[in-house]
Formats: sequence, C-alpha cells, structure tokens
Amino acid sequence: MKAVVVTKKSGPLVLEERLIPDPGPNEVRIKVHACGLCHGD
Repeated sequence: MKAVVVTKKSGPLVLEERLIPDPGPNEVRIKVHACGLCHGD
C-alpha cells in the first residue's frame, strides 16, 4: 500500500510503499474509500 509519512519533526511528507499487515486474532482489515485531514493537525 502507499502511505504518506513524516519521518522527522517538521519534516516533509514522503510517499512510501509499505506492506499490508495481516490482521491478528480478534482483528479485522477494513478498506478505506476516502479520508481527510484537518490542516491544523
């Protein structure tokens, strides 16, 4: 999966390819169709 991460405080956004972890016992995997982030966050 693709993930946008910040690797250090006040650092730039970096696009990374990450493995999708398998769910553990009593966990489920959900598919996110859309999400948002407040600029203040």
